[in-house]
Parts: sequence; C-alpha cells; structure tokens
Amino acid sequence: MNFLKSFIFPLKMRRFRTMSVLIALVIFMACTYLAIVPIKYKHSKPQYVIPTNAYLTKDYQDATSDFDYSEIKNKNYVIEKDLSLTAEDKTMTIYTVDSMVNNSNYKFYFVFDFDNDGFSSSTDLYEKYNLVKEEKSAILLFAPKYYELQNTKEETVNDVTSITFNTIQGSTYQDCNLDFASFNNTDEFLDGISLMLAKLYGTMYVSAFTLTSTLMMFVLPFVLILVMWLIFRKKGTLVKLKEYYNIASICTIIPTLLAFGIAWFWPQVINFYTTAFVVYYLFVIYRINAFPIDYEEKKPAKAPAPKKIEVEALKEDQKVEDTTTNTQD
Repeated sequence: MNFLKSFIFPLKMRRFRTMSVLIALVIFMACTYLAIVPIKYKHSKPQYVIPTNAYLTKDYQDATSDFDYSEIKNKNYVIEKDLSLTAEDKTMTIYTVDSMVNNSNYKFYFVFDFDNDGFSSSTDLYEKYNLVKEEKSAILLFAPKYYELQNTKEETVNDVTSITFNTIQGSTYQDCNLDFASFNNTDEFLDGISLMLAKLYGTMYVSAFTLTSTLMMFVLPFVLILVMWLIFRKKGTLVKLKEYYNIASICTIIPTLLAFGIAWFWPQVINFYTTAFVVYYLFVIYRINAFPIDYEEKKPAKAPAPKKIEVEALKEDQKVEDTTTNTQD
C-alpha cells in the first residue's frame, strides 16, 4: 500500500528521487505512447471517421448517383506498387458525377491528369480545369504521383460573399487501397473513395496527434523541470536536476492514466493534460522542498490497551475494600 501511495503523495514520492534517469526516461516515453493508443485505435476505423465527415467522407458515402461507372472502369486506371497511377489511355479526362446527398444535389468531379506532376495547395483546381464553383461540389484529382481533394467554401470580403476553393488534402498513394477495377457501379466507387479518404484522415490525424502528445508530454515537461530546478536548487530539499526529473516522471503517471481512460470517450482531454501535470508537479515539488529530506510523517500513537494484570489487580483491590466495609459493619 505504501508503494502505491508513493505515486500520489509528495512526501512518499521522494523515494524515487535517486532512481536511474533511464527509468524516468522510459516512464515519459511509455506515458506518451499510452496517450496515443485510444486515438490510434479509434481513428484507424473508418466507421468512426466517416460519421464526422472528415475529408468529406460522409458526403461520398451517402451519395447516390446513376452515373455510368463503366466510363471510368474501362480506362483501366491502376495504382502500381511504385505508388504511381497508370492507365492504358493517359489522356486528361474529367468525369462529372451528378449525385444526391441528403436530398440535395451534389456534384463530384474526378480529374485524371497524367501531366500534373507537382502538388500545390494554392492551386485552384476549379480554375485550372475550368470547372464551375458550385456551393455543393468537390474535386478529386488523380495525378501520376499524388491525389488531391478540394471543395468550395463561402468567403466574405468587404461585405461581398463569393464561393472560393478550399484545398482539403493532398497525399501520395502510400497506403491507398483504391482498386478501380473492383467497383461495379458509381455508388460502390463513391463508397471506395470514402474509405480511402477515411484512412488518409486517420493516418494524418494520428500523426499530428502523436507530434502534439510528444511535445506536451515529453518536451514541455523538461522545460518546466529545468525552471523548477533553477529556482529551488539552492534553497530546496531537492538539489540535483536528476531529482527533479525523476519526480516529474512519477508525477506524469496519474494524469496519463486519467487521460488514457477519458480519451476513449473524449479525445480532446489531451489538451488539458499539460495544465493538470503542471499544477500537480508544482504542488509535489513545493511539498517536498518544504520538509527536510529525512522528515517522516508520523501518525499519532494510539493509547495502549489496559493490561490484563492491571485489570485483575483492580478487581482484587475492590474485593478487599468490600470485605473491609462488611467487617466494619
């Protein structure tokens, strides 16, 4: 029980101040990885990503169309193992797919341009390919080495509202699981696009979340540790930087476990992790430095139970008194 308390209570936490820095480093790394697990698990599943409509995934999945998919299928577009797009006919082709999404008209443009070899997020694909910027529309460009997704958005400048392009994402064909030949109709093709984009979004989100978690749980704590060491090293109980680092690694365990549990239901909890860790770490360091290193918390001693022999002696005395009283009477 005392060992478990040492992960929570500051004065009991002092036992870890002299442990190996390597162990503290492993704790920080393990906590960083643990915080990522719920996010990685959830965002690897399309059924979680698609309802959020990330990268327009729900729009593609919900869309229905009577467009003749054989026009695309007959071109034999193939994503090769070297992550390049090929086809028997490499003529630049634009397919306009009129569809319905939630009882509203929605237009999907699929552009196959084998002469486009350079991605630029600032390029307006609507303008480049002379396409109308309708409010509910999206362009998916398939180039030889990458694919790019754009849609439109309303933008107001000087009280003038206009529809402009919005680059959502561009990506290589790494992990792209789109098989053009496997689809029998346009609805299946749109579903396939939805799954492809959901996988791309999940990968991108986890990468960004991993970077954020590493900064918040591995890099920023070291800055705080360094500051605390510079402030308290000459007047506190803890003196060495190693001691502050080791204590910080222990302080990160409880907030990480809490964040790990909550993240399965509310991923944004990681945004509050740093605040929780900073407050807890400051409290722990203040408590430890407020007492001598050899100070031990002692509970008040319990009053000793009356000894049996004393009780028996009292009984004998009482008998004597009673006898004397009776004699006098």
